Amino acid sequence: GFGEAFRPFQPQPPGGAWPSFSSSAAAVPVTLHAYDTEISGVETNWISSISGVSIFHVGIEVYQHEYAFTTVGIVVSRSRCYDPQRHRAALQLGYTGLSNSQVLDMMDGFNENWPGTAYRLVGFNCQTFAIQFCRGLGVDEKRIPPEYVRFARWWNQQEQNDPSTKRPGRVRL
Repeated sequence: GFGEAFRPFQPQPPGGAWPSFSSSAAAVPVTLHAYDTEISGVETNWISSISGVSIFHVGIEVYQHEYAFTTVGIVVSRSRCYDPQRHRAALQLGYTGLSNSQVLDMMDGFNENWPGTAYRLVGFNCQTFAIQFCRGLGVDEKRIPPEYVRFARWWNQQEQNDPSTKRPGRVRL
């Protein structure tokens, strides 16, 4: 299962600075991890074989931690450990110039604006989060193959039709 997930969101240390893994602004890889999943206890491989539509859970890895949005909110796990038996693919999407502390600060914003109660199978889900997180990291979300963001499309289209509307998850750096 999901025993590797943890929630490291705590108040910032005195002075407001998180420790950084890097003292320079070197480019750090950003990787998408895709997992087979289940819906209401039914393996989606079976659903996919009938419908022809694959359903994937996705997370984004940066600084060796994988971030994802679930029904409990934002979760963090070690790379490829969200659900190791169902890990399907790892795809490097690009690089971020953000420091580890900047990523953690961004996660504070996501954690406040992405409650698990807002999770929806279609529209506002792990795939939507992956798109928004990539944008925040400065990585082109179009590098994510379409099959891994198929169920984010509706929400993403609504945002493009009305970009001035504040939606949960809008994080400004």
